Amino acid sequence: MASLVATAQTGDAQLEDLRSKLDGLLRDADAYGKIREALDDAGAKENRGQGLQKDALLRRLMAAAERSPAPELLGGSDSTRGAPAGDVLALKIDVKGGAAFVAELAETDGVSRAVRAHLAFDRQRASTRLAAARVDPELRGCFFFEIARPAPKTPGAWRKLIQGRASSLRIAVTRERVGNALSHKRELVATASLDWRKALLDRGGARSIALKAAGPDGVDGEVATLDVALDVVAVGGALDLPFQPDDVEDAMRKARSEHAEAARAFYLYAKQWWDGFAKGAGRDLQQREVKLFARDEAGEMRCVCSYVHPLRANRVLDGPHQAARFVSLLPLEKAGSVAGGNADTWHTPLATCARGSGDVWDHATLLCSLLRGYGLDARVCVGSMSDGRGGAQPHVWVATFLRTSVDASGRARLRVTAWESATGRRCSLAPLDAQARERYLSVACVFGDDSFHANKQPSDAILRCSWDLEDANAWLALDPRRLAALENNAAKGAMADFGLAAPLRDPRAMELEMERDLKALIERHREASRGLSTHWDADLGYMLQPSLAAYEQERVTGHAVDHADFQDAVRRRVPRGHCFKGFPTCFPHAHAGRALAALERGDLSRDVLDTQGEQVTHALRVRVFPYAENVCAVWVMLAVHYKKAT
Repeated sequence: MASLVATAQTGDAQLEDLRSKLDGLLRDADAYGKIREALDDAGAKENRGQGLQKDALLRRLMAAAERSPAPELLGGSDSTRGAPAGDVLALKIDVKGGAAFVAELAETDGVSRAVRAHLAFDRQRASTRLAAARVDPELRGCFFFEIARPAPKTPGAWRKLIQGRASSLRIAVTRERVGNALSHKRELVATASLDWRKALLDRGGARSIALKAAGPDGVDGEVATLDVALDVVAVGGALDLPFQPDDVEDAMRKARSEHAEAARAFYLYAKQWWDGFAKGAGRDLQQREVKLFARDEAGEMRCVCSYVHPLRANRVLDGPHQAARFVSLLPLEKAGSVAGGNADTWHTPLATCARGSGDVWDHATLLCSLLRGYGLDARVCVGSMSDGRGGAQPHVWVATFLRTSVDASGRARLRVTAWESATGRRCSLAPLDAQARERYLSVACVFGDDSFHANKQPSDAILRCSWDLEDANAWLALDPRRLAALENNAAKGAMADFGLAAPLRDPRAMELEMERDLKALIERHREASRGLSTHWDADLGYMLQPSLAAYEQERVTGHAVDHADFQDAVRRRVPRGHCFKGFPTCFPHAHAGRALAALERGDLSRDVLDTQGEQVTHALRVRVFPYAENVCAVWVMLAVHYKKAT
């Protein structure tokens, strides 16, 4: 199905197009750099007082203009503005604003905040512009989501569409601080979902979608509303609806009833299954971390298997290793509770990507879904790992299972690989290698979208554990038919409906901007802290780039890359009798200020940063590797060469 297409109001679109063209012309002419040079000259000549205040103000205004984000349209690589082309049935959503965001009344710390609404429908994505956080935020945008291609023409085709498993429009609202480059945390504040078929009942009519508080402190009931107008339109032809509103109501009512009955039947079965597991073979296994249900960001208790679904990255990620690298670049962050407790909330992929971060559960289920999308037999493992102090701590990771050549007994050999979702690193669980032996301690259960296995072996220790999930003496499985019945009688889940968004930002422009800003910050740091001038070697900076590409390749593949060519080039470039030092660092962001703060904290990087001596010359290179969802691996290498002391 084609990706999301969105249309903005004519005035906004023209304004944004003009802004983009002007920004491109200014960058091509290096106008921003020339303005900075002029400001530097003016600042050097001004006395203290109003002149310097004006200069500082101009700097801030220019920096804000350079960094102001364009309105985001998150979709696949083939997303376009305007209505979708061809014979398409589309869902039109006109977001007209928010209301009753009462939580904003409690924010009294004086920090400016902004909110954004993220929308997802049938693997298509969109988001509104940032709007100032207030009780009635100006969240606005007009979007088209494709429902069917070609549009149904006959009563039978319409009946199949309406009575089938329907996708839901899913909404996540995030809040973030603005004007603070050192803190770019996004907080999930509210969520909602809506059956698209409701748009057939009141075409073009305005409605208020109730938003529910998200996270561990979410409360029952409505906490805010999003005002929208929904419609179903036929692009490229007239829309003739061969049914009555009662037909749609009946289809939705039947779907809700079937899902409720399937959920009730599964819960009763799961309770019976758990009782049998806990008392099986006379052993008390209730202390093991066998997790069958988890609460999502909307407060709904769901089977953990529903958090996994084969997720195809299409052309956004190139394979399993890139998928692991992408997930590892998402910051690991637990959704905190006001009460300070250890809140255990799992997030759907829309919520995770909207936040731009996730807990270890979110990382593991997202990575498992991506690996299953690439055809691997991936499962989420729940157990424990070493805490580095001789103890154990709960942990979750992903494992892939592969049956290889047949052994002497006629059984296929089993190879199990552990994937750490927070780092992307891999090691072998079967056969057990040294890394896995040192890291993992126990495994209690293993699950995917279509299976759940609880470890009923006498010991759940990794050292003595069998990973053969087909061995009924070692693992107790949920009936896969029960899981299938639960899935088949539900609306399309949040995982099945989700699609990753392609990166929108230009990595080359990001590199140039960050290099320019970081050089200016380094020059000011050396001057202010030690009274040192800074000289740059552009040719050496260029020679650092292959090394940064090699470092990223190592992170993706897990295999070391030969740096001999880079080392040879550096030897040829650095003058005879000079020492060379270089320090590479990887950041999940492109903020020069945060990068400099990190360089100042590290012993090795600070040594390069504050180098003193004769003929001290620095070099800098920034390399940005874009992944899905505007997630980037930003490599920075700061190097220096100087004359050896005699």
